[in-house]
Parts: sequence; C-alpha cells; structure tokens
Amino acid sequence: MDHNDIRKGVLQAQVVDRNSGFLLFEIFVVPPTLAYFVATSKFVSEYVGQDSLVFIFTGFFLFFFFVYGVFFNTKFRRYIALFFSFLWVYSAWKFVGPDKPFSDYQITDYFIDVFFRSIPCVIIFLITLFLHWHDFIFLDDMQN
Repeated sequence: MDHNDIRKGVLQAQVVDRNSGFLLFEIFVVPPTLAYFVATSKFVSEYVGQDSLVFIFTGFFLFFFFVYGVFFNTKFRRYIALFFSFLWVYSAWKFVGPDKPFSDYQITDYFIDVFFRSIPCVIIFLITLFLHWHDFIFLDDMQN
C-alpha cells in the first residue's frame, strides 16, 4: 500500500462523512409528517375522534420503529431507506404530476406528458438512494 491508496481512502471517508446524515434527518421528519396525515384522515376524525392522541401515539410509534430499523437492524435499514426514497418521489410527483384530468389529453399526449413529468422524480429517487448509500457506509463503519 502506497501513499496514493491512503490518500484515496481518506478522500472517500471525507465524501462519506460529508454526505451522510440524510437518513437521520428523515427519521426526525417523517414520523411527525405521517402522524399528521393519519391524525387528520377522514377515518380517524369519524370513527376514533381523538386526533391529538392518534397523532402522538402514531408519531412515537413510527419514530421508535424507524430508529430500531435503522440503527439496530441492518437488513431492515435498506427497506426503510427505500420507503423514504419512495416518499420523496411521491412528494415530488405531487408537485410535477399531471395538472389536467386524463380526459383532456389525447392518449399519446398523456403518456408523453407523464414521461417528461416523471424525469424529476427519477432524478430525486436516484439522489436519495445515493445519499442513503452514504448513510449505510457511515453506519456500517460506526458499527464495526
């Protein structure tokens, strides 16, 4: 091993350290967001009636579930990261998705429109997978 191999290893460690932390950010943001949507759903408001209790219990359950899955279960970590990536894609699709009903399009124009509107979603999916990959490397280094 020469000095170039050591330099490459140090540079790779710096890149991983600089790009990690996205999964931890999502652990703190996703549970309250999902708990809010569950607590304000029509089902909870009609049948349960305790919106604030549902929000608190759902938020705490999801937070501890994600913490366990990310930090203590290495196999489940990948599925949680994939779930978070799909949440980012879903939120991006809400912004760039079709803005007209299907009946206003010609069939070919609809598929062309959907194809071009899906390009930002694919880019966001790849970026989140890249950032999650750096988090996996960082967490595996910290665990060993």
